[in-house]
Amino acid sequence: MNSLTAHRHPAFRLPTPFDVPEILDRILSFVDKRTLHSAFLVERQWLQLGRQYNVFEYAWSDARGRDYNDLVRAMYRLPWISRLQWHAAPRKDTHDDSAQADQWFWLLAALEHLGYGQVERETAYDQADEYWMHRYQAWWEDEAIDFSTYQANPLTRGPRVNLQEFELKGHTDVPKFRLILPLLSTVTKLRFINFGGDTRHRTDLQMGLIMQHCPLLEDLYISSTASDGEQLPGPWNFETTDTSSASSTPSHPPIVALPLKSLVLDNTMFYQHDLEDFLAFTPHLKILKVIQANLLGPPPQFLRIPLNTARFSQVLNSLPLCLGVLHISTKKYSYNDLPTRFCPNSQERSFVASDFTAPLLRTLRQQPNTLTTLELLHNGDCSLTLHDFLCTSPHLIHLKAPMTFYSVEHMDLHGRLLNTPYPGRNSPPTDAGASPPSPSPGIWKCRNLRTLHVRICTPHTSSRRKRPGPCPEFSRIAFGYISRVCPQLRDLMLDDKLLPEYPTLDMRLQGGFCLLGRLEHLEKLKIGEWRRLDNLTTRNFEWFVAAGRTEALKAERQAASKESWRRFLDTDGDLAPNRIAKAKAKANAAKLTALAEPATPADPTTPADPTTPADSTTPTDPTAPVAEAAEVEGGGGENEDPVQRKIHFDWTDVDPRLKEDLKYLGLAHEIKVIFDEVDRRGPPQVPFFSALRYATICSPSGLELPPEREYKRLVVTRKQVPW
Repeated sequence: MNSLTAHRHPAFRLPTPFDVPEILDRILSFVDKRTLHSAFLVERQWLQLGRQYNVFEYAWSDARGRDYNDLVRAMYRLPWISRLQWHAAPRKDTHDDSAQADQWFWLLAALEHLGYGQVERETAYDQADEYWMHRYQAWWEDEAIDFSTYQANPLTRGPRVNLQEFELKGHTDVPKFRLILPLLSTVTKLRFINFGGDTRHRTDLQMGLIMQHCPLLEDLYISSTASDGEQLPGPWNFETTDTSSASSTPSHPPIVALPLKSLVLDNTMFYQHDLEDFLAFTPHLKILKVIQANLLGPPPQFLRIPLNTARFSQVLNSLPLCLGVLHISTKKYSYNDLPTRFCPNSQERSFVASDFTAPLLRTLRQQPNTLTTLELLHNGDCSLTLHDFLCTSPHLIHLKAPMTFYSVEHMDLHGRLLNTPYPGRNSPPTDAGASPPSPSPGIWKCRNLRTLHVRICTPHTSSRRKRPGPCPEFSRIAFGYISRVCPQLRDLMLDDKLLPEYPTLDMRLQGGFCLLGRLEHLEKLKIGEWRRLDNLTTRNFEWFVAAGRTEALKAERQAASKESWRRFLDTDGDLAPNRIAKAKAKANAAKLTALAEPATPADPTTPADPTTPADSTTPTDPTAPVAEAAEVEGGGGENEDPVQRKIHFDWTDVDPRLKEDLKYLGLAHEIKVIFDEVDRRGPPQVPFFSALRYATICSPSGLELPPEREYKRLVVTRKQVPW
């Protein structure tokens, strides 16, 4: 009886040290995020435990249109989402934005239902605010949504989490953004990136409102692509109900310290004194970046003026700030001396890309080489300087230059591009005594790189085609180089130069995108963010995630690539042993003949033998095909000196293992070896992107999606164009 009673009424579990939150926090702090994220998906109890240790994210683009089923599913997730990305797509109809507005109103209504606050329906700051308030109220009355009728996924039921991060990105309107501000009281990180909204209702962004409605804000990022920048009228101070401060007076609200730690203003317009006054409210500020600002002069002209560095320096000296990162630049001037004065021990520096020149690099080299983070801002072509820096900076961990051009010529260690329509400045000199061409390829010293954001570009084509299209050699060199030289990458963002005369990254199989699968630690991947996929089919990505590795897609890929591999490998040159041996034998025979016979003056009446090379020097490295390319592949014509088509790269100080890994850089052979291994052992034994959490591949929205969702988007939006 006692045993039955014990079975029916089990004794309460004795508390353990793991029930103490502080102890559990300390224990889990030693576990990496990837392990925590996967472990919390084991069962329901672990999932509830993990909500406070993981950032659960969701991304939405209003380009989907009025798909209410998707909207409802998205609203289901809101109670357990701590990071929300919202992309505002450009309107298809200039005179009708109801599709985008409906989705935005759904989000507002859902956040109101969850108790985050109430949308302002009466207080309007201008005519545009009043317009959007009336639209939202009319929509609310027409829809009459009852969120209590919706049932969430039973697996995800449990204590809700607060929304901590919100990103609004795209073609949005400031009044629409102001509608949601009262609902962001729990947000600690806010990003507003405006590509241009409704010009009919162009209004200013109120910094005071942001601080008033987001009292917990620690990270604020505001960016705009408008020619004049996002307008931030002053004053930036904000109202507060805290009257306990002794310094408060009826005319001056009390000064309340904001928790703000990072402030980034990119392409904004404001008065300098507004920023200086605002800094008095931010004693915890660690990162301050004012990028390409438009500083307003006194009325009535409101002319753009440079920064008053003396006054700004005096303000920084008077405040108890301990800045770790500082960058100040306007449309015409950069103030690179300020970080040296106020952040002398900082291991992170930010520069406008156009300022990153050889003189600046020499100045950096006069300081201790301890830089771990380099950020290059806005458009710029500083490829030579950046390459020089990467080849001499072993301590660099993070390179953030998403809009900075870096030429793939610097990665072309074997000169594969010499036999393409894009030889560039690495082309051989026409004179035999000319100096080596510039730029010269090299291997980065920062092999411990964790973050790489850069825009890869090729030399412009010499042909007159308006759109050269994707270049597989260019892509294989870029993907192969990065995967071998930077094996520790966690965050990778690559884009290409979107100009008509430049080729683009090739995302097809022959482009070598799969080579990035070697990066076993990669967590975030962005490729060609602003470019659409227009020539891909599912077999190009069947290897990307487990859902695509079906036997049907595998057979489709094998059938389509059977003839293609033969064609691609024929162009590799060094992978055709018979042809290479024949070319070498011919070159050696010509050399022996030249040594055996005395030199005689050439008879000008006798035509030259087109099969005789101009120089009898024989290449010594069989893995560098460009020396034989002019003869074997017909890359430069039979009369061209094959030695002139070789890149002279010094491999003396290169690690032997890395040298072996880079042996076939740029060749289709690397891709074939990978897929031969996949077909032989099976996909589970050859994992691709084993640690990848977010992927963005040629996505106009730029949303960071889980790999499975990104694969689904690629499959759904593809066009059936033959591979």
